[in-house]
Amino acid sequence: HGHRGICSESEWGPIARDLRLAEETGCAYHVCHISTRESVALIRKAKARGVDVTCETGPHYLVFSDEDLREDGRFKMNP
Repeated sequence: HGHRGICSESEWGPIARDLRLAEETGCAYHVCHISTRESVALIRKAKARGVDVTCETGPHYLVFSDEDLREDGRFKMNP
């Protein structure tokens, strides 16, 4: 099928920026549909620093990987 996944930085980059803003302003921050290990690591570190952050994911992000995408294009998700 030839589909390639999107670079994980397209997810964790904006999350890192938003976490800095949440920390500086004291605002609560919720991240929808996280799908990368880097995002999880950033959120864990922010929570350890006391940032009011929550997140969620979808089951397909826990089950499928970029290898599944190579086999069948119907598994294409973002990022």
